[in-house]
Amino acid sequence: MQEEMSTEDPRAFMREVFRDGLLPATRTSPVVFRALLRWFNLLSTPEALMQDPAVVADVLAAYNNRDNHPDPPTLGPDRAELVGRLSTIENRG
Repeated sequence: MQEEMSTEDPRAFMREVFRDGLLPATRTSPVVFRALLRWFNLLSTPEALMQDPAVVADVLAAYNNRDNHPDPPTLGPDRAELVGRLSTIENRG
């Protein structure tokens, strides 16, 4: 469910654009991914990243499509599955 965006808090809006635009765009846009890597490796400034029209266009396209993004992959087993796997290993030893 999409949370309501506050038009009065620009920081909240930018956090939402970062979370729902920039991060998903790094997975789908090579332009955004390369720009983010340049920034991460201190080869360009955050201002340069946001002044690149191709980067901004792809980020905003991802942000405008935020309701259609797939759920992120699960990063591991849930607790019950982990405990089950650990108990299986413990019983073998």
